[in-house]
Amino acid sequence: MFVPLLLSLAFSASTPALSSGPRDGALPSWKPTITWAERSASDHPRIQRGFVTVHMDYHHVEKGRVELGVVRFSAVGKARLGPLFYNPGGPGGMASEYILATAYDELYFGPPVLENYDILGLDPRGVGMSRPAKCNPDLFNKRISRFPVTEEELSKASRPQ
Repeated sequence: MFVPLLLSLAFSASTPALSSGPRDGALPSWKPTITWAERSASDHPRIQRGFVTVHMDYHHVEKGRVELGVVRFSAVGKARLGPLFYNPGGPGGMASEYILATAYDELYFGPPVLENYDILGLDPRGVGMSRPAKCNPDLFNKRISRFPVTEEELSKASRPQ
């Protein structure tokens, strides 16, 4: 079993949801925001679903954007302390799965946390509620040895593709 990482964030629907990249000023200043969907009659009353559109690659913005799924489990306490961002780890960890399970009594978070914090889960690119990633099959099919023996194999394994 792993210990999930909880990070406090200070964002809401009206403020940027994610950083637009390194703060050195070299990358675009576009800042995505969360677009929350209308609740359906079948949704748990404390669950809200949405998405945030981000660049696929902030160093190559021409590669397009992708929608990432976001789920929020709202706090109900009087002393609301803000949002907490939940990351189950990975690769392939779906935060939405844990947040939705919490709404139906699978307690991944203690009662004081659930009462006082909005718990937000963001599904990474291509996972869970996020739009599927479109990968280049030619890059995927380039096989390299997982156990390099020669200098050439080591060079291929350590070089960015």
